[in-house]
Formats: sequence, structure tokens, C-alpha cells
Amino acid sequence: MIHPTFRFVDTAFKGVNNRNNIKDIHNVKDFIGLSDCYMTYFRYNNEMIFHFREKNTVGGYRGQAYADWLPIDIDSENLQEAQDSLNKFVQNLKRLSCAS
Repeated sequence: MIHPTFRFVDTAFKGVNNRNNIKDIHNVKDFIGLSDCYMTYFRYNNEMIFHFREKNTVGGYRGQAYADWLPIDIDSENLQEAQDSLNKFVQNLKRLSCAS
């Protein structure tokens, strides 16, 4: 696993409204066969644990997070407009990666 210190995830079982269940990603049960189960794609380090203990929620967390992947959804009624938006997005990513 890349960045093993970022091992905590927020989960929700039996509906998205049941989130705020911080778990070590290694201890998350298999979701296969279950419905209405969710896990954030962000992984957190110990900062989230301290935040959660203090606030009893993941809400308002401003610390570090890591994602193995980042979902991107570009919608438009017009397919060409969606394609143009995607191309602009990719160009901006390229520009940002060259600047760093």
C-alpha cells in the first residue's frame, strides 16, 4: 500500500446517513453481498483520529488526506461540450504537473 500511515477511512453501513465510522482500512469487512455500504475513497492518517475524538464527526476536518484514485464526473446534455470540458480539465492537470 502506498503511504501506509494513511490507513483510516470513513465508512457507512446500512445507509449513507450512518457514516462517521472511522476504521483502519485493513479492518473493513468485505462489502460483497451487503447493500447500502459505503467507504470514502480518501484515506486519513492519525490526524483524523484526533479530530474525530474531539469532534465526534469527520465533518470540518482540514488535515491531510490521501486518495489512491480520484473520481471525476463531467456531465453535460451536449456530448461535445462534455468532451471540451474534459479536454480543458486534462490540460489544466498537465499545466499543474509541469509547474511543480
